[in-house]
Amino acid sequence: MTSLQDTLAHSRLVTLTGAGGVGKTRLAVHVAALIADKFRDGVCYVDLAPISHPDLAPVTVARALGLPDQPGRSTMDTLLRFLRGRQLLIVLDNCEHLLDGSAKLVAALLVAAPGSTVLATSREPLGVVGEAAWQVPSLSLADDAVELFADRARLAQAGFTVSDDNAGAVEQICTRLDGMPLAIELAAARVRTMSLTEIVDGLHDRFRLLTGGSRTAVRRQQRLRASVDWSHALLTETERMLFRRLAVFLGGFDLTAAQTVAGGDDIERYQVLDQLTLLVDKSLVRAENTSGRTRYRLLETVRQYALEKLSESDEADAIRARHRDYYTSMAALLDTPGRTDYEQLLPQAETDMDNLRSAFTWSLENSDLEQALGLASSLQPLWHTRGHILEGCAWFDAITIDDASELQVTAATRARALADMAVVTLFRATAWLERSAP
Repeated sequence: MTSLQDTLAHSRLVTLTGAGGVGKTRLAVHVAALIADKFRDGVCYVDLAPISHPDLAPVTVARALGLPDQPGRSTMDTLLRFLRGRQLLIVLDNCEHLLDGSAKLVAALLVAAPGSTVLATSREPLGVVGEAAWQVPSLSLADDAVELFADRARLAQAGFTVSDDNAGAVEQICTRLDGMPLAIELAAARVRTMSLTEIVDGLHDRFRLLTGGSRTAVRRQQRLRASVDWSHALLTETERMLFRRLAVFLGGFDLTAAQTVAGGDDIERYQVLDQLTLLVDKSLVRAENTSGRTRYRLLETVRQYALEKLSESDEADAIRARHRDYYTSMAALLDTPGRTDYEQLLPQAETDMDNLRSAFTWSLENSDLEQALGLASSLQPLWHTRGHILEGCAWFDAITIDDASELQVTAATRARALADMAVVTLFRATAWLERSAP
């Protein structure tokens, strides 16, 4: 909160950005109340969500300020004349669907009223010169998210408290919902008719579970799906295509993976970075810098929505196959210890473990035992050097190698898998003996 107040003290246009339901409006209203006394003429809150045409944006601001129409003068002119010399904090909420109109309006307001500040909320920046974009993070899973869940749960069921018995379930709900306030509030409302365990189990189909928000909220904040629908509707067709293709990634991905898996077929490889950047700007993809490398990810709620869109398309199997092939190729590099970059390959593979698991599962589900065994064997260095011995054994155990027909698996792949399975099993037995030794 202090960081945001400092930003507002040094910038006359601050835009709170973030995914739908992350709490942009709540934060804007809260911080506006905290700094209201710094503006001689007070605070004006304007919600742009109900309007659909950019020409109505100045009218909506004028009405919020109580300005009447003036014959022979445009609403914009009336508005700008009124603001001259005033010191106002203008909160413009929900600008994303009127991006160009909002940007023009804000630019004019800032010129006309040098003493005023605009605090906007949008799922992407407005793109106005001098704008400070401030990304609204998800709630802290350790404190804020649990506190919000408990607060909203008490409204649904008087006397609800977070105890030692249910704390684990509450934390699991908040974690699986990525600390997203709207989703947490909708989940908490279910305690009226469901146990916490049932809510956890129901999150596999969260768009059916998380409905029934406050009747006073705008419609898209009453249902989780409607909130993501709103963001999806604002995408171009190319952005929608990339968005749904990115759903195949689990645990994040880098640019090369996105270009290889999601590029091609109407999205050229060189276009992926630009389109991916637009999805980051629109708060549907998160970019995170770790150890000097950028990884991208979709919040799980957003990824499930994108996965639905991918399943509805005619390219789902092709994209999943590309994903499998890409990570199978990555794993195969571990078979070449002489590479100059070999030392970086193991930590990279561990970072992408969720994607490797997904590639393995996809191979099994499609009865591609050759791919599945090849992948399990390629990761043998990972199994015993990174503490994944039990998982390695489980991968080999998932395939009955002795029963795999020669038509399904080549003799070379089967022999290699048997040898690698023996090695991993030996490491497992050694680990057990070491733990049981007095």
